[in-house]
Amino acid sequence: GAMCGMLLVLLLAVNQLSVANA
Repeated sequence: GAMCGMLLVLLLAVNQLSVANA
């Protein structure tokens, strides 16, 4: 549901940050 969607968005955001950091 909504929680799953938010978790997915958070994972994508963390992935973007890790890529930008690298």
